[in-house]
Amino acid sequence: MPLPDSTLINDIGNHLINKELEYDKGCLKEVHDKSFALLNDCQKIAYEAIITSVVNEKVRLFFINGHGGTGKIFLWNTIISKLRSESKIVLPVATSSCYFQNSGFVIIKW
Repeated sequence: MPLPDSTLINDIGNHLINKELEYDKGCLKEVHDKSFALLNDCQKIAYEAIITSVVNEKVRLFFINGHGGTGKIFLWNTIISKLRSESKIVLPVATSSCYFQNSGFVIIKW
């Protein structure tokens, strides 16, 4: 079987990375700005710690815990919209509720 043309592969790049970079950055910036204004004090503390970790390139594990309806997903969506609006690749992951009820974490690694 013939091998694909390597110059063509280099031009296309990694389609998964390309897909992660195709977000509408202007729209995400608007979403972030509106969402950030609605964060409560505790959410802002977590937000600042996570964003600071990314900006300073310090790999850390963050665990956000709380009852249903306390804004965990809202916090993550605000953080994700901020980072993606700046052309950063974000791969959110969460634990299964079978192991940690009402909790989640994200590993941000670059």
